[in-house]
Amino acid sequence: MECESKMKVLITGGLGYLGSVMIGKLLDKGHKVRVLDSSIYGNFLGLAGKQVELVEGDIRDRRQLLNATSDVDAIIHLAGIIGDAAANLDKELTIRANCLATKRLAELCSRKGLRFLFSSTCSVYGARPNEVIRENSQIAPLSLYAMSKLIAEESIMKRCDNYVIFRLGTLFGLSPRMRFDLVINKFIAQAIQDAKITVYGGLQRRPFVHVQDVSDTFVKALTSDVKGTYILGGTNYRIQEAAEVIKQQTGCNVTVLNGMKDPRDYAVDSSLAEKVFGFKDIKRVEYAVDETKDAYARKVIRDYRESIFNNEEWLKSYGVKSVDHWLDRKIGKCTC
Repeated sequence: MECESKMKVLITGGLGYLGSVMIGKLLDKGHKVRVLDSSIYGNFLGLAGKQVELVEGDIRDRRQLLNATSDVDAIIHLAGIIGDAAANLDKELTIRANCLATKRLAELCSRKGLRFLFSSTCSVYGARPNEVIRENSQIAPLSLYAMSKLIAEESIMKRCDNYVIFRLGTLFGLSPRMRFDLVINKFIAQAIQDAKITVYGGLQRRPFVHVQDVSDTFVKALTSDVKGTYILGGTNYRIQEAAEVIKQQTGCNVTVLNGMKDPRDYAVDSSLAEKVFGFKDIKRVEYAVDETKDAYARKVIRDYRESIFNNEEWLKSYGVKSVDHWLDRKIGKCTC
């Protein structure tokens, strides 16, 4: 059940790919928004940022978490080291940011009676080529990133009474903090900028879901009294099929090469989230092609190869071990 109450919401990682889209939708609904973010990827909020209380901080810091959660009604927890490649750069940092920080947030939510929404991943299911995954399907994470999200989920379920965990498919679509290390976004940018797409393997299945459709569902879940774990997977494509959709809209060439860089192969069923939260998979790949073309035309995007559009490459630009030092200098030594 959804009510129309207005809330004060803390979004951790609110300057990121998903958070910077979600903020606008929360503001449109009349909610007040506080963001806790290290700003390591910058701040792309533009005019929406004037309506947001921005706390530049580190989710690993106990004191900053305590201060950031004061006088809020709910937490949307998006912060962390996101993606397999980025997570592998510094495994200790990934555990501290994705697991330990989530545990502390869950404890604070329990103590304060706050609503807690968490962004997890369908990657916790691993490679399941012969089935359609549902919420109760077997868990078999293949990467440190997926394992860190699963550990974080368990911390939330043990400590919170009022939570929703969303296991997301692979996101795509335009965002103020754009990412081109996501496969659909990368394919679209290659088609527009290079007039060609390179596909590795291509027969592996993957669920793709637009960042706006995910954001809409988070906003709906915020004022719901439902709890539990739900899949937001969107549309299941074989990778090569998604490339062909983009080819039809752009006229680019598609080259398929042998070998898979990513072994995940699975499809998901999002019908439970559709039933409970009214999740709608509205914005498909075709929509993302049009919005990305427009962003290029407006010169919002010039070159998808820039490191700011890739989590792994941007963190590498600081030096793997210097990310902690960057945070220490900018924010102050965290009390981990």
